Amino acid sequence: MIRILERLRPFSHQPGAACLIPTTSYVVQAFPSKLLIYDLEDSSHKVVKEIPLKVEGFLKQFTLLQDLEGGFVSCFSEAYSFFILPNLDVVEKRVKSEGLSNERLSFGMHKKQEVEALRARLDVRELLPLWFQLGSNCPLQEESREKRGVFSLLEACRQSIAENHPEKTAAHFERLFVAGFSSFFVPRLQDCEHRALFEPCAVEQSPLLLLSEGARLIRSLFFKEDEQGIHILPHLLPQCAAGKMMHMHSDIGIFDIEWSKKAIKKVVLRATREVELKLIFVGSIKSYRLRQMQSKSVIKNRVDQLISIEPKKVYHLDCFQK
Repeated sequence: MIRILERLRPFSHQPGAACLIPTTSYVVQAFPSKLLIYDLEDSSHKVVKEIPLKVEGFLKQFTLLQDLEGGFVSCFSEAYSFFILPNLDVVEKRVKSEGLSNERLSFGMHKKQEVEALRARLDVRELLPLWFQLGSNCPLQEESREKRGVFSLLEACRQSIAENHPEKTAAHFERLFVAGFSSFFVPRLQDCEHRALFEPCAVEQSPLLLLSEGARLIRSLFFKEDEQGIHILPHLLPQCAAGKMMHMHSDIGIFDIEWSKKAIKKVVLRATREVELKLIFVGSIKSYRLRQMQSKSVIKNRVDQLISIEPKKVYHLDCFQK
């Protein structure tokens, strides 16, 4: 069982590393003696702000860090330390951005998130939480229907999920990551590394859609809401045998789910409205224990039974039985 969520703070020590400022389309490219900021939505990548840095001698501790929980970028060394906010202000004290999505995905991976090492390991348990967090706070949230160029790799992810092939889905996400993103999840439309994973062509789409649409697809692997009900772990990847999704917003409330050994272990619902809820679990689960915390009532519920949900109440589901 996963008890502690990992921090989502990828970083690089490489001069010239570049990352998005969360919630914006602005990219910060960091060098020891200056920062360049450009808008990813501008295909010319014209520099909109240049920040010179006073440096004397060789910097041994140069770091660019993207704080996905705080919603800002920081740059620090033995000579300076500062934070770049979404409005492009540069400040000396960290300021958490407002309006960040608090939905979180975790697989209990606590390795250092140095982006060059992340790319070399290519482990979806490390990549998906970062991708989900950055994409959930992407300023562009429209749905992409483009299927050419690098978007063909996004479409392959979508099709694999729709056809319920979880054993293949992770590989499709890996291909999309290496072809469609830099190590810091800066999306790109061109085959910059000449990997020949997609047919190059001109597309009239924002590269940010790779982030936002990818995040929606990642969410649907573990939590999905439709007219049938709430689906729990509908397309669980074999690599993600244990994990958590926290603060998942739905039409009826906020869900926390936790699983281990590829099986659901706990569901918590903080209800916001009255509804007859149907939960849909994958596998041969037949019953579970349902507790309504305010009244401390405990019942054993069958999976084919609806749950009567009342607003402002908290429901715990556990002891799942096959």
